[in-house]
Amino acid sequence: MVEVYADDGISATSTAKRDEFNRMIADCKAGKIDMILTKSISRFARNTVDCLKYTRELKALNIAVFFEKENINTLDAKDEVLITIMAALAQQESESLSANVLLGIQFRNQQGQVRVNHNWFLGYTKDEEGKLVIVPEEVAIARRIYAEYLDGKSFKRIKQGLEADGIINGAKHEKWHDTNIRQILTNEKYIGDALLQNTYTVSVLDKKRVPNNGLVPKYYVEGSHEAMIDKDTFLRVQAELLEAGSDQSLIEDIGDAIINLREERQSILTEAALKHDLQERMEDLISFLDEQTEAVTEYSEPLARRLIEKITVYDEKLVVEFKSGLTVEVEE
Repeated sequence: MVEVYADDGISATSTAKRDEFNRMIADCKAGKIDMILTKSISRFARNTVDCLKYTRELKALNIAVFFEKENINTLDAKDEVLITIMAALAQQESESLSANVLLGIQFRNQQGQVRVNHNWFLGYTKDEEGKLVIVPEEVAIARRIYAEYLDGKSFKRIKQGLEADGIINGAKHEKWHDTNIRQILTNEKYIGDALLQNTYTVSVLDKKRVPNNGLVPKYYVEGSHEAMIDKDTFLRVQAELLEAGSDQSLIEDIGDAIINLREERQSILTEAALKHDLQERMEDLISFLDEQTEAVTEYSEPLARRLIEKITVYDEKLVVEFKSGLTVEVEE
């Protein structure tokens, strides 16, 4: 027994960030190991390419990998095909799990549930329920940055002042950068709103995230958490940034995104309200009809008022629109 190598809580879709796995491979190459025992192929690697790459490298060094669950020994020539098949299945399982996670995130975004990485977020942290809450001692820093920019100070002067006063940034560093100031001044979360899915994962295997340029939906949630900057101040800063030409395309994109997403949100809410109203009317109609125990044989004013929304008279026909949404044409 040489040692136990375990990457606790680390995804196995790639070996790049698996420090213990890579240390084990290094020890194999150093001649310290002649056999590796692992629970299953999925624990060794969920990436078919990585699995075959490392098992073949180790086989060339006459080092066996034994997969307990599959009962496969890589030094056995007949097991090469089995390894390929099982590794592909493990990769497919990982991709399926990742797809389910992405669907869960999308559903959560649609419900307006905001989840933000707060580790480098100046002014906010998370409570026990995962919601953004203000860090009182950091509020003054964010407000100072907004106030100083509106007073005409450049990014350089603002960051120099912060460094001179020994104030640390959201990443807990004493060194500030222009990008820190810009991100704070253009972040809608400081006004209590949240633009979700600004970036997305394009590859399950390498976990690469790229900016969302419209290939997947974005979601704008208003009033998702407590604001520390009022909207009037925020909009004045955006106008100043736009006028100064500082990241003009970024500011325009943010403004357009906010407007479009607000309009889309309003459209969805309106459509939902109409559907709800129609459903209530249909349920009311069904309930009313269930109460009628006798067939209708003659005109009834109360019944007509209850069932019919309006009647449009044309030369050759009548169009009757019922309150349930149903439309019937009657030819004369």
